[in-house]
Amino acid sequence: MTQLTIGVLGGTGHTGAATAAELRRRGHRVIVLARNPPRGGRRVDVTTGIGLAPAMVGLDALVETLNGNASVHVEGTERALAAARAARVGHVVSLSAAGAGRIPVEYHRVKARQEEVVRESGVPFSIVRAAQFHSLLDLVFATTTRKRLLPLLRVPIQPVDGDEVAAHLADRVEAGPTGAATAFAGPRIERTDLLARDWAAARGAHALKVRVPGFLPVVRETRAGALLYPEATLGRVTFAQWLARGAAPPRAVAGPQAVAA
Repeated sequence: MTQLTIGVLGGTGHTGAATAAELRRRGHRVIVLARNPPRGGRRVDVTTGIGLAPAMVGLDALVETLNGNASVHVEGTERALAAARAARVGHVVSLSAAGAGRIPVEYHRVKARQEEVVRESGVPFSIVRAAQFHSLLDLVFATTTRKRLLPLLRVPIQPVDGDEVAAHLADRVEAGPTGAATAFAGPRIERTDLLARDWAAARGAHALKVRVPGFLPVVRETRAGALLYPEATLGRVTFAQWLARGAAPPRAVAGPQAVAA
């Protein structure tokens, strides 16, 4: 594989850092683009545009793993890709979320708008809709349990290991632009309420288990399979395997996608 020079936008976050490490392991030159980049990175601010133009010069590809509010995902991505287009970057790989444009909550509406920005940017692109990260489920369950509650939502999801998402993003960079949105998910379809029970047993957590009403619009959509993609590329690590390998309890938001549950 020819060595590429690749910028990782949002490369100080969990997914961005893991993707940068994977690309370096494969022999590529990686430059982290962030407001507070590590040594060798480039300082950029997508909310103002500061630093974006010079940061894109010389890149063969750009991986977008931004995390933040709507202005970061939408207007920030638009600024970054305008700079990438001007610098003739050959490929942008944008990390989106399973359920983008399907789930009636603000986060998934924002991710759908971000996807449109990528499609209309004029930069050859690949969009990866990643399923909910195992680490994000861990965080959600831990947060509710601290309030002595464990909501049980009987909906199907296909959670995925964050490190496998990073490896898949690296695969997409190396494969070249698809001009489409594709999905990456865990190895099997799971039920969220059963995952919550498994998590509580593995973590030794005690909380009141509460069923979530099924009449809510978001629940109806997820029960109908809005987070599932039959054509998705599949990872290998299940939620149970991820828990069994002893991942530390979460301290902050892990992974760029919200759980509709």
